[in-house]
Amino acid sequence: MKIAFFAIDKLTPSSRYRVLKIIPHLERRGIKSEVFITKISKWGIEIPLIPKILAYLLNKYFIKSILYPVLRMYQIISEDLKKFDYIIIQKPLCDFPRSSFLEKMIYYKNKKIIFDFDDAISFNTTGIIDKKKEKQLENIIKLSQHIIVSNKYLNKLIKNSNNNVSHLLTTIDENEYKPKYVNKKEIIIGWIGTSSNIKYLIKIKKQLLMVINQYENVRMRIVTDSFNIKQFDGNSKVEYLKWNAEEEIEILQSFDIGLMPLDDNEWTRLKSGFKLFQYMAVGIPAIASNVGINNEIILDSLTGFLVKNDDEWVSSLKNLIEHDELRKRMGQNARSVFVTKYSINKYVGDLINCLLKY
Repeated sequence: MKIAFFAIDKLTPSSRYRVLKIIPHLERRGIKSEVFITKISKWGIEIPLIPKILAYLLNKYFIKSILYPVLRMYQIISEDLKKFDYIIIQKPLCDFPRSSFLEKMIYYKNKKIIFDFDDAISFNTTGIIDKKKEKQLENIIKLSQHIIVSNKYLNKLIKNSNNNVSHLLTTIDENEYKPKYVNKKEIIIGWIGTSSNIKYLIKIKKQLLMVINQYENVRMRIVTDSFNIKQFDGNSKVEYLKWNAEEEIEILQSFDIGLMPLDDNEWTRLKSGFKLFQYMAVGIPAIASNVGINNEIILDSLTGFLVKNDDEWVSSLKNLIEHDELRKRMGQNARSVFVTKYSINKYVGDLINCLLKY
């Protein structure tokens, strides 16, 4: 079997964990893979040393809408896609313009398309349907022989366009992400994620600061892809770390409690809960909003806490801070559940079974 993966870029979480990280596991099973990524992401590039407004305009009207599509078109035209048994497209390939023309180009060369996505890609981040995104998704799904989504809730986006659907939760390699228990006096409450999602953490800022300021040995660690986050500035007990792939695991291992706050809307109900798997894999309990897939991943009061309001955020944080044995036991439970139910070997096995059906 030989698979072609069309991925967004090397740093986007869905590309890293649903494509790049599984390649070695596929190879060990005798499955050859080739990944197609362009040097320029569909989301543009960072442009230093020029005014922000000019960088924004250059990205939107030239790099995203002209340069990137041209690079993708050349890539598709120049490659022999007929040699692959399957073409797995990870998320829509083009956002500017919002269309499916790149997927159609692939379809004309090889019709064995598997479309994979792990977010509510037809909604904006406030949970409002975007008609252009919805139409784009519908067109791509019609071109696909099979659809893979990160959870059953995303089925609602597929509607009746394609009935061949599999659910594969985004996961990580339990042999890379391991617990690292050390005796230390301080307790680190951690959050990791993209800067676009930090707005959910800001929503519980008052509760977080109230709790961490009550305990001398408690600090907050925020790990994200941007240093332009100012909402917690001025508090010496809150630390920002710039995310990088090389130090991600070590940083996660420094956490004692992991957080995943969310709003409750159509966008957040369809998220994959990936952050929770990172916490579980390194053996720490999580506190998460009782929204969408979160209430299936977290076993409430066993591997972490599911919360519905501000008071529950406070009480759950205090409970884990004040009871060392509870925190340790929940973390061990979380690791055990992760290895049993969500291991990368299970993911790869399920993916292969999906492919063999078609």
